Amino acid sequence: MCNRKYNILFLLAGSLLINLPLHAQEPCHCPEAESLRAPMGYYFNSGQLDSASFYARKLLNYKNTACIIFYQGWMAQIAIAEKNTGAARLFLAEEEKLLKEKNCNQDLYVRHYSTLARMYMELNQHDSLVITGLKGIDAATKAKDYYGLSRANTDLAAAFSSIGQTTKAIFYYRNAMAAAKLQDKVPSLVASVATRLANSYLELFKISKKAVYADSAAILGLEALTIAEKSKDFLAFLEANETMAGYSLQTGKTADAIRYAEVIINSSPRGVHLFDRITYTGFSKKAAALYQLKKYVESGIMADSALQYATAFNPQMMIDAYENIYQAAKASSNSTRGLAAYEKMVSIRDSLFSVEKNKAITELEKKYNQAKNENTIRDLAKMKQIYFLLAIAGILALLAIGFYVRQQSLKHK
Repeated sequence: MCNRKYNILFLLAGSLLINLPLHAQEPCHCPEAESLRAPMGYYFNSGQLDSASFYARKLLNYKNTACIIFYQGWMAQIAIAEKNTGAARLFLAEEEKLLKEKNCNQDLYVRHYSTLARMYMELNQHDSLVITGLKGIDAATKAKDYYGLSRANTDLAAAFSSIGQTTKAIFYYRNAMAAAKLQDKVPSLVASVATRLANSYLELFKISKKAVYADSAAILGLEALTIAEKSKDFLAFLEANETMAGYSLQTGKTADAIRYAEVIINSSPRGVHLFDRITYTGFSKKAAALYQLKKYVESGIMADSALQYATAFNPQMMIDAYENIYQAAKASSNSTRGLAAYEKMVSIRDSLFSVEKNKAITELEKKYNQAKNENTIRDLAKMKQIYFLLAIAGILALLAIGFYVRQQSLKHK
């Protein structure tokens, strides 16, 4: 199964709202957002988006442009959670305009790029996601924001993971993990990154069958589970169970896989877009486990449920859902159902992925980094010129002072 295509569709939506940096230079500071952040985040994380919108709109009561900036960003996140990307685009465009007008600090741009990245992931626009992730890394580095740096690296890793470039995804996930351990805003951030890094190791294990990758995934998955339970981060807890279900499936521990999958199925709230992805993984993992047990009819039923949530969340996940249905139908000799599922799976996969698209996305990353390096070289060259001119000016000043002192001495004599 192509687990990589849904394991990375996360973007830490829960901690996005409740742990954003609110400090910036004075024109972009909104003290009122601090008091509204906790209830706003609580309702967002629990899927009560109407209540979350109610608290976001309270920011409009304050005659402060900075509060309007936060309002635009929060509403964009809510619109994405409601699968209303049209509204999200408008909120994000207005937020960016105000950020530029107010000349806000880079830490607010980090949040902006993170929300924008999530929207591009929802839309399967991986080229735009790559550019946004790189911009987020730059902004977070300038702001010395390790939380934002971890998020931006995770966004970029997600883009490469989604197109099957697992090694490159692991590179950025490791960067994200290093930054996550340096921040203290969100204790469960390490858990969230750990699950994604673990899922990438499972991809490598699937290809190479090297036990070291499976062992690394298990260590990271259990670490994530412990951190999520300690910090009471519900989303991170479900994602850790997802990782452990995937590990159990690939290492032949079918009973454990079913146990982890059922935790997800029984715990995930229904009818909440934010949790549709994780609910899908629960049904998908259980379908795969039942297939391993040769319970093909039951596997097909679970695969149908998985497809329902994949359709609700993101077309990319429908590829694996249809593959599960195809495998179960084929094993139970239901050729009509199997053929229909196979044709849909191929159709969606071909529309979303191609060698040309993968090359284009990789080329974007190279060009962006090359342009950034060229700008850095030009900046260094300018600095060298400035230092050289300052040195010449300093020498001339010393000569002038020496000449003046000598003249005064001669005059005195």
